[in-house]
Amino acid sequence: ISRASQVCRKWKEGVQHALKFRIKLSFSGLRVDDDCVAGLVEGAYSLRELDISTSRWGCHITDAGLKRISLAMCCPNSTSISLWGVTAITDAGVVDLVSKATSLQHLNIEGTFITDISIIAISKCCQRLKVSEYGTCRRGMENGQGNLIENGKKIRKVNV
Repeated sequence: ISRASQVCRKWKEGVQHALKFRIKLSFSGLRVDDDCVAGLVEGAYSLRELDISTSRWGCHITDAGLKRISLAMCCPNSTSISLWGVTAITDAGVVDLVSKATSLQHLNIEGTFITDISIIAISKCCQRLKVSEYGTCRRGMENGQGNLIENGKKIRKVNV
């Protein structure tokens, strides 16, 4: 989509129009960066599902990208976000994102370096959360797990 928008002005307008009605965007396994993902998400007003999971170490999404995604018009209505394996994000970026994505029902943050700080923010901000996956996070999260289970009234599944 982003390459098509570089062809000419008419194609760019066509891509922008198509993005407005896009419900799902997946960058899974692609080498993307903050500008690429945030630029497309900012134009996708109807977006509900975002997958930025990576199958290799080529993904360059950082806290700055998550901040831009959190400011996008679609963020409050997003129901599913996957950040599986995105290793450049920290608690600051995740907290920014979940504080705006209040309609989240599914969140996958496995394989990241987040800590209890993110889990506690998730439990406070995402009251509609049904599925939370953070099983292979690389840092301890003993306190956050209990907090998530206590505050998450609608949670059906937690992958630890």
